[in-house]
Amino acid sequence: MTNTQISAETFKTDQIEWKQLWSLAALYGSIVIGWIAYHNYQPKLLVQFNYTQYTFWLIVVQGIILFFNTTHCW
Repeated sequence: MTNTQISAETFKTDQIEWKQLWSLAALYGSIVIGWIAYHNYQPKLLVQFNYTQYTFWLIVVQGIILFFNTTHCW
């Protein structure tokens, strides 16, 4: 390999992959929108389908999930 080839390969790895970046941003946005919808409609669905007795346990499970997501971030 010549110095020109090494420089060209190094330059390629330093470029921003815009398609991947926008894909990840769209995925993140869809997850956030999903959580907002879940947060807004979960109580209504629990009442509609008569599952209000599970409200406490759903809150506990959500807390556990949030705990592990925030403490085990990369």
